[in-house]
Amino acid sequence: AALSAHPLVRRGSVRESGQRFADAALGILFNAKGQLQATGLEAAQALVLLQMYKVYLENSMDGELQLIGNTLRSIFCSEN
Repeated sequence: AALSAHPLVRRGSVRESGQRFADAALGILFNAKGQLQATGLEAAQALVLLQMYKVYLENSMDGELQLIGNTLRSIFCSEN
């Protein structure tokens, strides 16, 4: 998306241009209480991508990797 000329993607800084899409994905994956409501491979893939975006946005690997924990729960829940 960094090279995109599409106006939905290129608003503000390049580093923050994906935030609206991340927010939309988080709204689908989690309920209002912040509990994971989506399971399966697709949810796990989305959570990994969201965690990668968070690391990119913050420009740091410091801090918690909460979405990776949710990824593991998503995969485990889909198998049971």
